[in-house]
Amino acid sequence: MMWFELVTLALGPNANEEVHEMVLSGHDESVVIVTRWFTLLAADGYALQDTPEVLAARFVALVDGLHLSLLFDKSEAALDRAENTLRWFTEQSLAASGENAPDAKPA
Repeated sequence: MMWFELVTLALGPNANEEVHEMVLSGHDESVVIVTRWFTLLAADGYALQDTPEVLAARFVALVDGLHLSLLFDKSEAALDRAENTLRWFTEQSLAASGENAPDAKPA
């Protein structure tokens, strides 16, 4: 899995500084993009359970953990569980009112 290989090259015993900078840059950009996403959701009327920055950091950490989990179980069922986990996190992060309320369904 490319993600794990990049992290290993960036942080492993024979870490490569250029790869480290690339992985760090990608991580930081992911946080910026997800922060923007939560900010846009708030602008659309969703009440956030925390700041966009905090929710984005949690979301990206969750994605990293799911990447690791999927290294051990690459089945379609595991991928579905990962997708449901991200949906659940997003629903928990939002408390919308009115027409923007998400359809909360258990995973």
